[in-house]
Amino acid sequence: MKNILVISDKDDSNTLSLEKGMFLASSGGAQLEIIAFCFEDLPKLSSHTGKSEEELKKEIMAFKSRVLEEKLRKVLAIDKRYSQLEISKEVVWQKSVSDWVAERTSIISYDLVVKTGHRSEGAFYTPTDWRLIRTSQAPVYLLSDKTWRKKGRVLLALDVDDKSTAKQKLNRQILVAGRSLADALKAELHCCFVVNIPTILKEMDVVDKSTYVKKAREHFFPKVAEMVKPFGIPESNIHRDVGEPSGKILKLAGKLKVDCLVIGSIGRKGVSGKLFGNTAEHVIKHLYADMLVVNLD
Repeated sequence: MKNILVISDKDDSNTLSLEKGMFLASSGGAQLEIIAFCFEDLPKLSSHTGKSEEELKKEIMAFKSRVLEEKLRKVLAIDKRYSQLEISKEVVWQKSVSDWVAERTSIISYDLVVKTGHRSEGAFYTPTDWRLIRTSQAPVYLLSDKTWRKKGRVLLALDVDDKSTAKQKLNRQILVAGRSLADALKAELHCCFVVNIPTILKEMDVVDKSTYVKKAREHFFPKVAEMVKPFGIPESNIHRDVGEPSGKILKLAGKLKVDCLVIGSIGRKGVSGKLFGNTAEHVIKHLYADMLVVNLD
């Protein structure tokens, strides 16, 4: 990793994203860019205080700068290696974090965008995290504030059931990103693939599930083993299953007690994206671990 963008937590006492960003940067010698966002209803504040909007904006940004400096001071004290990092920081006046990150990552190349995940927002509102994973040009590392006891493992979710060129390219990107992350975390690297029996075939009862599962394993396992060999994943760390992908992936992640799940996303926009999303968006609400989402280049 060479360049990491960290989104500082809005909560002034939360340093989770800064801690993870510095840890990853120190492991790989990466440059760190830290952004703290702020935005307020200036006309309303002006009417309450009698101060001009420009004056209020300057005061708010100065306050947020002091907060960021204090957070950095606390995190730098955790590990003396952090003081050797190349760190730039900035307070940005911006309402939409995802819009800013989308534009920024289209201009500058980042290996990761690190942000604490917020997973309790409503289904009929497209949450910031969901917009971020759809629009960022760099992989998005969403940190979980609710975790199980981690075991030093990174799990990659591959899609081998889709023969499209786009999905195969995305699998490659997931493997590259996952290998890099596992090395930085000094973690075991695992991968999984889930073969989904088409709903219509199940409804019509025209396939025998056990036979379908056996054929799928015989067909896909050698293919996946060959795909992941250059990335140092032994056959014992290749997991396969048949069923609904998001549920099976979550179950395996829990069983392995992974530090991070790496998953691909081909962004869906519009109403279908809001209501249903893709596998990455289904997983994001229920995973008790960090999640690295890789968008198709």
